[in-house]
Amino acid sequence: MTLQDSFPRIDDQDLNSISTRLFCLNDQIDNKTILITGGTGFLGKWLVESLLHLCETNNLNTKMLILSRNPVFFVNQLPHLNRTNRIELVKGDVRDFFLKHKKIDFIIHGATSPNLNKYVNQEKEMADIIISGTKRILETATATDTERILYISTGNVYGAIQNSSVCISEIPDTILMKQADNFIPDCYSRNKLIAEILCNEYAIKHGITIPIARVFHQTGAYIPLNSGNALGDFLNCILAKKPILLKSNGAAFRSYMYGTDFCVWMYNILTRGISQPYNVGNNEPIQLIELAKDLSQKYQLPLTIKGDIDSSRNIYFIPDINRAKFELGLTLEVSQNTAI
Repeated sequence: MTLQDSFPRIDDQDLNSISTRLFCLNDQIDNKTILITGGTGFLGKWLVESLLHLCETNNLNTKMLILSRNPVFFVNQLPHLNRTNRIELVKGDVRDFFLKHKKIDFIIHGATSPNLNKYVNQEKEMADIIISGTKRILETATATDTERILYISTGNVYGAIQNSSVCISEIPDTILMKQADNFIPDCYSRNKLIAEILCNEYAIKHGITIPIARVFHQTGAYIPLNSGNALGDFLNCILAKKPILLKSNGAAFRSYMYGTDFCVWMYNILTRGISQPYNVGNNEPIQLIELAKDLSQKYQLPLTIKGDIDSSRNIYFIPDINRAKFELGLTLEVSQNTAI
């Protein structure tokens, strides 16, 4: 299997759907220069490819600067993105990169993978990438007269929520920070929350708009197959034609947003959102044990359960998305069943 085989492109039908739904934002995006960090990751690839397709379809004069520590690897993964003058790859580390450009209109800051397996025994490195990287982005915004920054955070800033069936609403970062030591166990999520606070302070001080996207579970092309994400693990088993392995008791509830909805929401939040957090995800709950059983039956593969299925512990990790729906008019066009 080649690298390109293992990272299939986004389907043209999906790209067309995104472009159709984002047509109303053409004026806001045309003639803009957009810096994207984290553009080489799972969700970053969706954002880059969908924006490129929108610009090519509508002949928009938009320039994307993609920050990458290894541009050659990025080009090898996605060679079709290296055949356009709308994309410029910038080699550098998010903590100390330099840009020759004097004007950056928008920044989408998503650097730092949520794949905790990449940072085993490297918590200080992860924290430094998140915090120092965010500070460098804010410095760059000042130097390049940036109008808007979309900071990509995580739904994990809410911490562990047990024995509840209530969707999670956008709790302010200052309140979350007070309970972080007790409810946010991992380094990645704690430092993402700190970075949110840095963004909010900067927005107030400099009068720049910095909406925050608290991203919950997503699915679609490029989804990592070995990152510890339950759905990714299941898909890995399916592709390898191995028994589907459920690494927990399966009692937890999750939800999955499809990449087309994700891109539409993110570019609307970037161009129309205000300086506050927005939950980005699907609000349809599905219990992991039921998801595993459904996939096991559909693909005729055995199911192996690693945990105690009768455990009473239940984590209901589902976003309340009313803020995005009612304030920005955003909708979910792809059902969770279709997405999965």
